[in-house]
Amino acid sequence: MAPSSAEPPLVFIHDWFTDPTTEWAAQAARFNRDYDCHYFRLLGHGDDPDDYLTPGQPVLDANLTRLRALLESLREPACIVAHGVGAHLALRTAALVPGHLTCMVLIAPGYRLTRFRGLARVCLRLPGLLPLYLLLVDPLGDDPRAAQVTGAWARMRSRYASLRGRAAVAYLRQALEAEEPYLDEIAVPVFLISGDQDQPETTRFVERLSASLPGSRLLRYGHLGH
Repeated sequence: MAPSSAEPPLVFIHDWFTDPTTEWAAQAARFNRDYDCHYFRLLGHGDDPDDYLTPGQPVLDANLTRLRALLESLREPACIVAHGVGAHLALRTAALVPGHLTCMVLIAPGYRLTRFRGLARVCLRLPGLLPLYLLLVDPLGDDPRAAQVTGAWARMRSRYASLRGRAAVAYLRQALEAEEPYLDEIAVPVFLISGDQDQPETTRFVERLSASLPGSRLLRYGHLGH
């Protein structure tokens, strides 16, 4: 079945340290049949030499430029579906180019790094310590079922492989220095999804988003992590 012209395009944005192709595989199998789907790749993820990201480059600004170009190229306003750090990018985009969006679905929206900040700052200078950081800060580790299936070591290797070291340094810096999103400038409807077993800082942030965004809806799943 060809994508319906009556439905808005869908733009999926993955989390950092994840592979955008595998993260949205289940959604692609379902929605590609009926929607015009686009899978936005955060800079530095994957092996494409055209998405090179230097350590000092502002991650958010660089990704905003590319995401805005994608939205402007679409035939009509889109719906963004974003996870983790990708949700933070979606919030900024909604504030800057509201005319290109119909709504957003934000899954476990990431914001500011609060755990192991000291180690993160060390990793800015010594990227070789990033595997240690990823063993300690494991979003999937909050989900007991994910831990049983793959194990922390396998998850760390997978996330480390999806993001090159220099780009990882840039994303760590963004997580340490993230600014407050422009919540008062967001007018599009927002649907929030969160797991009760997610990290406390993410849970608090999604609750504040729900309270700050008029007309937003929050769906919380029990026994699920990030």
